Amino acid sequence: EAAVIDNLERDPLTMEGMDKDKVAELVILMLNDRCLIRDEKDPDTKFYPRVRLWQTDSYAELGQDWQVKLKELHDSYFSWRQESLFESTARDRLKHLQGATTMLLTGEDMGPTPACLTKVLGDHSIPGLRIPRVTEGPPAGYPYNSVASSSTHDMSTLAGWWQSLSEDDRTRHWNHFDGRGAPPAECTPAVAKHFVSKLLSSPSLLAIFPLQDLLGTYEEFSSKNPASDQINFPGTDHYWRWRASVKIEELEQNSAFMQHLKNMVVALAGLLGSTQGSWD
Repeated sequence: EAAVIDNLERDPLTMEGMDKDKVAELVILMLNDRCLIRDEKDPDTKFYPRVRLWQTDSYAELGQDWQVKLKELHDSYFSWRQESLFESTARDRLKHLQGATTMLLTGEDMGPTPACLTKVLGDHSIPGLRIPRVTEGPPAGYPYNSVASSSTHDMSTLAGWWQSLSEDDRTRHWNHFDGRGAPPAECTPAVAKHFVSKLLSSPSLLAIFPLQDLLGTYEEFSSKNPASDQINFPGTDHYWRWRASVKIEELEQNSAFMQHLKNMVVALAGLLGSTQGSWD
């Protein structure tokens, strides 16, 4: 896009009723409305599928047989055909990343991923993410080399997710978390505490929680509108606008809340049979 805008600045294109910004927008749209992209070195004989080519008008105008063939080409090109490239590139870059810091790297391994991802992360001892709405099964089955969490900045909070589920989905997840009786319709502080405690007791190397979900385990700070607590909505202009209703300094000085968090961790230590360490 920057190249198009730069070219139009040097060699303006005028269109009746349009300012230069609208012209640039139209040109970029036309350039993107294609199914195949020419190879820069061999533009007459080599072409590559555009990402999500089925979203273009060009694709929509093709017959069904061509659409099927192009979709198959797209899926194979962006998956198994590139596996060796994905793996070799990942190993090389991860080697340099790990050599440049003493911090523990973690890998976002949710959603559609290359087949090599699990092995590459494992070979480099990089924990992946385990989040209930994405990872099926009980937290007790999470691998050690993982980070357990209730949500991420790009997802609804624990309470928001729970209240959006169908009855069948709530039942399935409630059973995964060893819930007793019928699954509750709302994520009350007691329910949120149950989920967080189960994630804390998973075999995962680390358990990291969004502040909203920790606040949701305590009645005083539990949100009255969980749908408004999501930090980021990918693909929209609503991003990183959430603000906590209480300051961190105030939480630190709230002895009852701090004791509440401490109790969850102490309970975990008792579950694991540990009598060592300080909780202050």
